[in-house]
Amino acid sequence: MQLIQVFCHPRLIREHSSVLAYYRNIAVLSQKAVKYLAAIDVNRIELDQENKYPLGEDKALTLYRLFNEHILLIIDSSIESLTVRIQV
Repeated sequence: MQLIQVFCHPRLIREHSSVLAYYRNIAVLSQKAVKYLAAIDVNRIELDQENKYPLGEDKALTLYRLFNEHILLIIDSSIESLTVRIQV
């Protein structure tokens, strides 16, 4: 598995807004949660197959940080859980 399959990159989500839903789902965040946490409504952007609503650099950076932070928390939690099971 390559890192780009797990972690988001701001350039990728700017150039291919259709992958927003992919990374949002890996981060286990609903559209409503993203709107609350990042003040960005991703619904219209995710549905935009033709990039009519481009994602600005500032929003891409905000989303990439949010997604990667949540993905990293999930990975850390999983590793911690496995470590505890192995020690028991």
